[in-house]
Amino acid sequence: MAFSTTFPDDDSHRLQGDIELVRAVRATGPDSTAFRYMDETLFDYVMGTLMNLNATQTLRREVRRQCRIPLPSPPRDWGDHSRRVIFFSARTGVDRFMDSYVIGGKWDHRKGASVKTSAVRRGLYSFADEYRIYLREETGKELLFGDPVTLPVQVSRTPLAADPAVLASQRDFLNRLLVGHDEFAVAIFGCVMSGMKHAEIADELDTDVETVDREWRSIKNNLKKRLGKVTADDSSE
Repeated sequence: MAFSTTFPDDDSHRLQGDIELVRAVRATGPDSTAFRYMDETLFDYVMGTLMNLNATQTLRREVRRQCRIPLPSPPRDWGDHSRRVIFFSARTGVDRFMDSYVIGGKWDHRKGASVKTSAVRRGLYSFADEYRIYLREETGKELLFGDPVTLPVQVSRTPLAADPAVLASQRDFLNRLLVGHDEFAVAIFGCVMSGMKHAEIADELDTDVETVDREWRSIKNNLKKRLGKVTADDSSE
C-alpha cells in the first residue's frame, strides 16, 4: 500500500493525512523510515513551538492553560538555561508521543487534534517536568508539595518541617485534605497559606485575580466538606 510521508498543510486534509501517516508508522514499526521521518519532523516542530512561546514569555501561561499545571517564575539566570531545558522537554515529549500515541495507539483523530498539536501538548507536559527539575537544581530547596508544585510554601504560616518524616506527614495530610483538586488549585492553596495576596498569586502563576478568587472559593468549599472527614480518620488510627 502506498502512503505519503509528508504532513499536509491544507487544513481540510490535515487529519486525513495524519491518519494515513500514523497507520503507516504503526504498520512499519519504530525501525522504519516513516517512523524516523515523523520523529524528526515532530521534534523540530515541538522544539520550535516551545522556543517561540518562551521568546514571547508565554510558555508558562500555555502550560497552565493546556495542562492546568502552575509553574512559578524562573530565576534570573533562566535565559542561560532555557534552551537546554526546552531541548530536553521537546525530546522527551516527542519520544513519549511516538511510543504511546503513535505506536501505542493513543492518538485519536476523532478528538479533532492533529498529530502536531497533540505532540506539542506532550511537549508542554514534559516542559513542566523538566522545568521543575531545573528549579530544584537551582534552588536546592525541600518543598512541601514535592514535585507537582514547586513553590516554597508554608502551612498555616509556620516554617516547613526540617524533619523529613514530619514533612512527609504534612504532605500526606494535605494530599488527603485537597483530594479532587488539580495542581493549579493546590498551588493557589500553598500560596495563600504562605501569606501571599490574591493579586500576588495571580502575578506569580501568570493568571488573573478572578481565577484565583474562583479557585480559592472552590477550595474553601471543599475544605469545609473534607476537614471533618480527615479529622475523623486521623482520630480513628
